Amino acid sequence: MCTSCPLLRRLGLRSGLGRAVRGISLNLAPHQRVLDACAAPGGKTALIAEREPSLEKLLAIDIDPHRLSRVRQNLGRENLTADVLVGDATAPRSGGMARRSIEYCSTRPARA
Repeated sequence: MCTSCPLLRRLGLRSGLGRAVRGISLNLAPHQRVLDACAAPGGKTALIAEREPSLEKLLAIDIDPHRLSRVRQNLGRENLTADVLVGDATAPRSGGMARRSIEYCSTRPARA
């Protein structure tokens, strides 16, 4: 559990500090369009939404529809919003947002 990040602690998410810092240290600004690829279970998405509530769009995609339910639950628990869609991060148009319209893309490394 990430004890240095109150939001992740409140959500009960297990996350390394590196993942938490990646979400917090972004140069987010109002009206940006942000994609969180491989979003489940929603820790990074929640951090991004909390850090910059005036984003034009925050899109959280994951290939696993069952894991996306955790993203929705975690966002709802904190009254945060994002568009949560099933999509394949290797096929950018599958998640409803063309690659050219993204100002920042957050991903996690592929699992071995």
